Amino acid sequence: MRLGKLGAMVTQKKLKFAVSFGGVIRQKRTTLGLTQEELAEQLDVHVTVISRLERGASPPSFVTLMKVSEALGTPLSELFRAAEALNEL
Repeated sequence: MRLGKLGAMVTQKKLKFAVSFGGVIRQKRTTLGLTQEELAEQLDVHVTVISRLERGASPPSFVTLMKVSEALGTPLSELFRAAEALNEL
């Protein structure tokens, strides 16, 4: 199936947001002094889940997002707002 111009623009926007969101997660994690391995252990997920999330390479489940939010001590809404702000630059 071929994407039209609008479909391609939406896909690009989603990818850009995923990368921005991952960057916010990485920044919060490093500010807390956590390694990817330590965060993965707290979330009871494999470290590749964290790596892929931070690179925007794989969309996380809602449950994973909630766990990340809790582990980072940051409301999920704040993580999304920060990613949106980065996306607007």
